[in-house]
Amino acid sequence: GLDDPQGKMVVVRFLHAIYSMGVIVFGYRIARRLGTGKDAIRVAWFLALMWFIPSSSVRNLVEWVCVVPLLLSSLYLIKAEQEGTKQSHFILSGIFAGIAMSIRFQSLFFLAGTGLYLLYRGKIKGGLLLTTGFVFAFFITQGADLIFYHRPFVEVAEYIQYNLLNATTYFDRPWYQYLLTVGGM
Repeated sequence: GLDDPQGKMVVVRFLHAIYSMGVIVFGYRIARRLGTGKDAIRVAWFLALMWFIPSSSVRNLVEWVCVVPLLLSSLYLIKAEQEGTKQSHFILSGIFAGIAMSIRFQSLFFLAGTGLYLLYRGKIKGGLLLTTGFVFAFFITQGADLIFYHRPFVEVAEYIQYNLLNATTYFDRPWYQYLLTVGGM
C-alpha cells in the first residue's frame, strides 16, 4: 500500500541497513576465530565506524550486497581449517560463494583465490566440496532467469555482452585508476 517512491526507498534502505549489519557480525566472528576477543571487538568497531562502509552498504549496489555472503564463505572456510576439515563447512562456504557470485559476477575471483589456496594446501577434497556447493548455489540462483526470461543464464550473458559492447564508452582513465581507488578505500 506504499505508493510514495521516497517512502519505498526508506523501507529498502532500512532493510539494506539491517542486512549490512552482517558485515560487522561476521567480521567479528572471523576476527574472533583468528585472534583474541579484544581483537574481534576492535574489528567490529572498526567495521562499524568506517564512514564509507555504513554509508555505502545501504545503497542498492551489488558491490556491497555481495560482501555478506563472501564473509560467510570465508567464515565457513576458516571453520573448516580449524575444525579438521569438516565437509559441511566446505559445502557451506561454496554455497555462500555461489550466492555472492550470483549477486556480483566478479566474486568469481574470490572463489578462484580460495580454490588456489586449497590446492596449495593439498585439500583437493575440500576444494571439490566447495566447488560443488558453489555450482549448486549458482545454478539455483539462476532459476529467476528461467522464470522471468524462460532460459538460463540471461543475466550472465547480458552482463558479458554489455561489457563487450561498452568497453570503450567509459571515461578514458589510466589503467591503474581502479587499483588506486580500491587502494584508497
